[in-house]
Amino acid sequence: MGFFNVHGDPTMDPYTILKLPNTASDAEIKKAYRLQMLQLHPDKLRQRGMKYDGKVITEDEARLRFQTMKQAYDTLSDPKKRQIYDALGHKGMDFVINPSHAYDPHVLMGNLAKSSVFDRTKLMALVCAFFGLVLLQPILICAKVDQMLAEDGQALEGSSWIAIFVPFWLYSIFFAVVLVAGKAWLQLAHWTCFVVGILFLTLRWDEIID
Repeated sequence: MGFFNVHGDPTMDPYTILKLPNTASDAEIKKAYRLQMLQLHPDKLRQRGMKYDGKVITEDEARLRFQTMKQAYDTLSDPKKRQIYDALGHKGMDFVINPSHAYDPHVLMGNLAKSSVFDRTKLMALVCAFFGLVLLQPILICAKVDQMLAEDGQALEGSSWIAIFVPFWLYSIFFAVVLVAGKAWLQLAHWTCFVVGILFLTLRWDEIID
């Protein structure tokens, strides 16, 4: 199961669980859900000798399948959840809906343990790049201010503030792409306003605008 695979484990894919194509309409989703409910109903299962999809299952397995099917329906029947899932997959949806999981060490370690070595390497590279940008920005700002105040200004003194904020611009682009992928338009609008404000501030510091 790849860390960057959008839909990840096919057994967790709501479309696969409900036996639907990705283009299924709301009516088709409801119909598939009702059909699955009938197939997993305890009385119907007993009448068929506890057979489901040609296999004999236990009551515990039937209960687990029902819960999984219900979660799949909850995802696809909610337009917002479905959009997020289609764009970012199961893990991305969980991150957007439950952002606290991003800081839960148990969840993070669980996801990391399930990923391949190659995926872990990519993840670590992204984490290092992210924190590198986050830490580099204040360092550049402090270094420029320090050189501006020093009598013998050095290289950064003549650098423009727009150039100094390159790490921030890169981070802003990455974050905007994530918001667009998740179709979080309101958050994107707020973030855009913030970035534009920083841009005008740097242009003023560079005396490009009054």
